[in-house]
Amino acid sequence: MITSDTISMTKSDIHKIGDLIKITARKCSDKVQPKIKVGQLFKILGIRNLKSGATGLSVQLSGTKRKYKINSDSFSWVITTIGEIQKETFKVMMENDEKRLNMVLSPDEKGMMAVTPLIIYQLAWEYAMDVVKMCADNKISLLRNTTREIRKLRDEYYYFVKHDLDFAHQQRVIDKTLELKKTFNCDLTLMLLYHIQYMVKVSS
Repeated sequence: MITSDTISMTKSDIHKIGDLIKITARKCSDKVQPKIKVGQLFKILGIRNLKSGATGLSVQLSGTKRKYKINSDSFSWVITTIGEIQKETFKVMMENDEKRLNMVLSPDEKGMMAVTPLIIYQLAWEYAMDVVKMCADNKISLLRNTTREIRKLRDEYYYFVKHDLDFAHQQRVIDKTLELKKTFNCDLTLMLLYHIQYMVKVSS
């Protein structure tokens, strides 16, 4: 039987020799060509039109030397690319990693994973603004445009944060940042001084 799906597959501009296809559905019995399974990738070696109006393909299973003949009466497929396959594979890997993390981590650990990057960002902005203030206090005019851009970026960052976090969570990030600064105050101060010296050197 010729369906709209079959007709769409018979258009000559859809298939080209060398294209990759992915099997998306089986229309025939599992006993017919049982080695061909949904999800498999094939390279098109040849194209023909059958008497039924269906599209027939000579294909090679990706990564092997096995060759088959399939048609649109028995299977549905889509043309794909290496880039699309890589994106799909990456998406599946990310979903699997997320599932594993959800199984392994406690609710508190999940919370810390979400908050930790925000703490680092908060810390970076606090020290950036310390540098901006020092530049203003010492009237380093060469950095005026740079410090203006830093303020602009900070305002944009907090604009997005306010849309994603309520006040209580914003305050929690600030409190955790203060705890971190107290714990590593010496190391962070040395790091700040290094960056101030670097900015002065760049401006001179």
